[in-house]
Amino acid sequence: MPVRPVASVPFAVPACTRRDFLRLALAGGTAALLPFAAACNDDPFDPAAQAVIDLRTEDGMLNGAYALLQLKGELFHRVYTTPFVGMTRAERDVFLDVRDHTAAHIRILSDRLGTRRIYDLLLFDFSAMDLSGRNAALGRAHALCEEVSAAHTWMLPRLTDGGTRQVLAKGASVHARHAAVLGTLAQGPEGFAAGIDGATGLAAQRPLGDALEAARPLFLTTLDVRS
Repeated sequence: MPVRPVASVPFAVPACTRRDFLRLALAGGTAALLPFAAACNDDPFDPAAQAVIDLRTEDGMLNGAYALLQLKGELFHRVYTTPFVGMTRAERDVFLDVRDHTAAHIRILSDRLGTRRIYDLLLFDFSAMDLSGRNAALGRAHALCEEVSAAHTWMLPRLTDGGTRQVLAKGASVHARHAAVLGTLAQGPEGFAAGIDGATGLAAQRPLGDALEAARPLFLTTLDVRS
């Protein structure tokens, strides 16, 4: 039996325009979740469509970051709304803060890309991921934060537009702090600098294409990554 797609918002939206999405969200009492949608495209959303990400262009790199941030925001949203066993109030607050920071960065990239962006409502599948236990949930969240941070560090020297580089640099610093906080929660004090390259003392880099490939099993939307 084929896997039934699950939308990256807590209700399925088979075809969505910006007006439809806002109406459905408000009708369902989920107005607080609207930051995750960034801004629903005016074109109808087709869950079967491919998301083309051409990493040879700056727009493509921004779209790659846009896809990773949607994944990150959705993971943190799920853990926040379905807490793992024994989650403390402080831990839940961390997941809320990271979720909301990520939502803000999603909006920034959405505005920066405009009509050149990929879909705002990518579909994800976390069915194979155990998020019910503390160690599993924190470990998964920390690993994804490190992926996003390392991908941003890789992108920065490869961007030529000053405005785009400034936007990504601000985001990179925040994502690095997310990784440090989640590393501390997951591994204790030694996890704070888990994303630092021991040989250089600098933030680790990971090619954006590699980060997207590692995350591919979590995407139900097909990613057509070109490099």
